Amino acid sequence: MITQTLGVYEKHILEKLIYFSKKQNLYFIDIGAADGYFAIGAAFSNIFKKVYAFDKSEISLKNIIINININGCRDKVVVKGEVNYETLKKTIIDCNHCAVILIDVEGFEFELLDQKMLRCFSNSYVICELHPSLVSNGYEKQNQLLSRCKDFFNISIIQRETYNPNNFEELDMLSDEKRLIVFGEGRSLNMKWLVLEPKL
Repeated sequence: MITQTLGVYEKHILEKLIYFSKKQNLYFIDIGAADGYFAIGAAFSNIFKKVYAFDKSEISLKNIIINININGCRDKVVVKGEVNYETLKKTIIDCNHCAVILIDVEGFEFELLDQKMLRCFSNSYVICELHPSLVSNGYEKQNQLLSRCKDFFNISIIQRETYNPNNFEELDMLSDEKRLIVFGEGRSLNMKWLVLEPKL
């Protein structure tokens, strides 16, 4: 994906991760890590002490390991399979009960982030992509999730707001339309992310 090569893929998420990383010398947990774009990027740039990358896909896990080796991050990234309460609770304990957590699990977030899991994460900073269109009664489940989160976190919703293809000389010879297409991320909908910050 060209936006990844240019370093602008989900830039609003990257900016939040960097912002949260500066609050403390924290750990990073990437749930639904795919090929490791964020997990390995965070490890390579040293913005977190340790990175935990979770994904249930065997292909994704193999790709993460390949990318870890290519980028020389073997001692910084712990790769794990499918998530559940017990594995995440153990990981949070390993992180001294405080981490930055990124969740992109294609609709499973409504099941994953139940009351017990939110309590487990309550000292952490969480960014979760919302996928109500992928599950039955998704918008109702999204509202229920937001209601649960208010018990533990200050919440906000963010989305991608800027497309700046004119900042790249590499794209100067392309038309307006083609420059905008280059900045597309292949999404069928305008996606939103839930941001959770611990209540003081």
